[in-house]
Amino acid sequence: MSLHPRVLRDLLEAEADVARDRLGDRVSFIGIGADHVEVHFTAHDIERCTA
Repeated sequence: MSLHPRVLRDLLEAEADVARDRLGDRVSFIGIGADHVEVHFTAHDIERCTA
């Protein structure tokens, strides 16, 4: 089953907002892709990415 693109986008935006609130300055970037939330973490001068 798939979601309507606008519904999916709204859900991903809500998840990104929660991640921003919870992670704060521990992340350098939070963005929304077509079907995922991408998060960049920086620790010990090394940037990591999870999607």
